[in-house]
Amino acid sequence: MRSIIFILISIITLIISLYYKYYYSKSSEYYASLYVINTSKETSHIKISTNIKNNDFTSQTYLKSAGIDDIAVFSSKGEIKEGDVRGDYILTYSMSEVNPVSVVDIDSAELFIRLKARTAYSHNENIKLLYSGNGIYIFDMQRNNNTIMYSSNR
Repeated sequence: MRSIIFILISIITLIISLYYKYYYSKSSEYYASLYVINTSKETSHIKISTNIKNNDFTSQTYLKSAGIDDIAVFSSKGEIKEGDVRGDYILTYSMSEVNPVSVVDIDSAELFIRLKARTAYSHNENIKLLYSGNGIYIFDMQRNNNTIMYSSNR
């Protein structure tokens, strides 16, 4: 009788742990699209796709700009180190260039050059969550006074 009770408790524990793992540990994908207009009125387009599972994230950044000959692709991998109830988070990550491109106009390629320079070292950044609801998250990136909205919808 004790072994039957033990087996039942083990099965119930297994079912609960599998449910918890599936429901709470599934990955989430978020998207952002940015347009940056420089002083020469040229527009660069950035698309970001971020996949988050637990506290780890992988992000792909796609940059289309007049100053480069193709679409630049950067990959970031990192971790969300800390978060608090005020929405302050600490990220650690490193970037790499996935699709190397050539600069065709140095004056128009400032954004690409800044992204390329970020691949040289690892980063620790503070960000602040300003809003979350209905699959939309708005962050103050604090490093460069940018505010970015991520959506779980494409």
